[in-house]
Amino acid sequence: MTVLGGDGGNYESMAVDHRRARPHFFITNDKEDGEVRRFTPRRGPIEDNDFASILTTPGAMNYLVLNPKRGRFGWSRDIAKGKKSAKLHFPNCEGIDVRGNLLYFVCKLRKEMFILNLDERTYTKSSTTSGAFNGQPDQIVRLVGGDEDSLLYFTEE
Repeated sequence: MTVLGGDGGNYESMAVDHRRARPHFFITNDKEDGEVRRFTPRRGPIEDNDFASILTTPGAMNYLVLNPKRGRFGWSRDIAKGKKSAKLHFPNCEGIDVRGNLLYFVCKLRKEMFILNLDERTYTKSSTTSGAFNGQPDQIVRLVGGDEDSLLYFTEE
């Protein structure tokens, strides 16, 4: 069992930002107040090359909090703040992926895709109700090639 889901939930997808020595793992929770989590493992398993225990030993858990008036976001240690932000701004999220400094996730209830700039702590969102899918987003994945020349693809239910 990993530490990502804690006591359980409707956890859908996980992505990792491995640009730093200590990676960040992101996970979505498909609930009305389902928070987006960011887990940072302790240094010990990484320094010891004990990669099997990175997700099973304690680390820092933070929760996404959006500030729509400023188009910015932050991470809080308070799960209640993360749940409140999710309920107000991004309920029922599922697919998630990282490409370079950008974190992408899709939320099916409001049919939106969010793009977070992890370095600048800014974000944008767009609707998924038109275009090729014209529907409810579900999973998201990076296809073909590396970060610069890959395609971001999402599926619908």
